[in-house]
Amino acid sequence: MFMKIANDSLSQKFWAGNQIAYMLGKQAAASPEISYALAGRLYAAKSGWLLLSVPNAMVHGIFDALQETGLELPPGPDGKLNAHISVMNAGEVDSIGGASVISERGHLFHYNLGPLRSVVPETWDGVGKVWLVEVRSPELEKLRKSYGLTALPNNNRFKFHITVAIRRKGVLQENDVTKA
Repeated sequence: MFMKIANDSLSQKFWAGNQIAYMLGKQAAASPEISYALAGRLYAAKSGWLLLSVPNAMVHGIFDALQETGLELPPGPDGKLNAHISVMNAGEVDSIGGASVISERGHLFHYNLGPLRSVVPETWDGVGKVWLVEVRSPELEKLRKSYGLTALPNNNRFKFHITVAIRRKGVLQENDVTKA
């Protein structure tokens, strides 16, 4: 009987010790770090802008999850979705000597995704509201600075972003369009 009590006591101590070690191990785990594992290729668009490619599937996925009325995928110059991050506008590209001086074209640049935001655009004709995902990329900031520009677009007024949806002006107003 003495052996049984000793073994039971030892077993309970072993179990309790394992539980304490497990709890301490869980508490001592490393904190999550920001990852810049997403990447796109830098290219000069026909519009004169410098863009970073983004998979259209990423925008489709976010668009599908949006629960807003009257949304459309953002159209590119040809009317089709062309997911991207705007790095430099045409004026900025011209001010540094044109796309041909940008030796980083074709290189990969890394980024991560931030919050989803909506904004009323100042200069997008016919569009009343835009949904975008903010993007953080120290590499793109460094690239812009290397060409004498501010770290972020529009004199640091705008963050890098991916446009994921638009709503045209007047879509939610009463009109003669019916489903019939």
